[in-house]
Amino acid sequence: MDVMIQKQDRMLEKQDQMLDTQKEMVKLQHHLLDEVKDSRRDLKTYLDQRFEKLEGEVGEMRFALKAKGII
Repeated sequence: MDVMIQKQDRMLEKQDQMLDTQKEMVKLQHHLLDEVKDSRRDLKTYLDQRFEKLEGEVGEMRFALKAKGII
């Protein structure tokens, strides 16, 4: 009977270790997800600024072309 209890105790310890490992993995996944979200935000901000600049430049070119009677 004692052997059975010891085996169950070892099994519970291993399950606890496994749970700790899974918790750590979840923490790492959350950290990675946060990093990806931050990168996407940074990229979106950068692209929005670039598109805004390009749209302004295209508008200026169109105005200049219209002023010259080209379009």
